[in-house]
Amino acid sequence: VFDTMQAISEDLRNADGLDVEATLERLSLHLDELSRNHDNLLVALGDAGSRGQRLISAGIRTNEADVRLSGLLADTQDADIAEVALNLTSSELIFQTSQAAGARLIQQSLLNFLR
Repeated sequence: VFDTMQAISEDLRNADGLDVEATLERLSLHLDELSRNHDNLLVALGDAGSRGQRLISAGIRTNEADVRLSGLLADTQDADIAEVALNLTSSELIFQTSQAAGARLIQQSLLNFLR
C-alpha cells in the first residue's frame, strides 16, 4: 500500500517527464492496485472480526461451563455434608443407646451388690 502511494506521488510530480496520457495510465494502474489492496484489507478485517467473535463465543461458553461445574461441585459437596450429618446422627444414637444400656447394667449390678 505504501509503495503504491509512493509511486502515485512520484507520478504526480512527473519525475520521469512523461506526457499526460502516460501519466494518467500509470495513475489508473496505481488506483487499481489501491483498490485491490483495499479489498484485501476488507477481507482481512472481516477475518479478524470473525475470529474475534469466535473468541468471544468461546469465552461465553467457558464461563457457562464454569458455572455448571461449580453447580455440580456444590451438589456433590452438599451431598457429602448430608451424608456426614446422617452418619453423625447415627453415631450419636448408637452412643446414647450404649450409655443407656451401660447405666442399666450398673444399676442392676449395684442393686445386686447391695442386697
